[in-house]
Amino acid sequence: FSKVRQSISLKDYINRFMKSLDVSPSAYVAAFVYLRRLEERDGTLCVNSFNVHRLFVTALHLGVKYTEDVGYSSGLIAAIGGLRSAGEVNDLERLMMKMLNYDLFIDPKVF
Repeated sequence: FSKVRQSISLKDYINRFMKSLDVSPSAYVAAFVYLRRLEERDGTLCVNSFNVHRLFVTALHLGVKYTEDVGYSSGLIAAIGGLRSAGEVNDLERLMMKMLNYDLFIDPKVF
């Protein structure tokens, strides 16, 4: 996903979103469920310091869209996440949706 390693730790990156977005913890749980599914479904996906931030922001954006009544624009997500543009967020989102077989449903037992 990225040609350069991010200088911000994943913990600080997640905290940036937690401070900037007013969303429930369910959106974060959904994001981690989606990341886990990717890991389980796509044996070729290797999470590393070059892609973990983009994977997280994409999964979180999908999680927000799935769990929240009000969403955030791709432009805002890009700005918070340090991505180039809303278009990049949208491209990553389409790719992740395809990798998830367009299945965002999470069984209530997971929560």
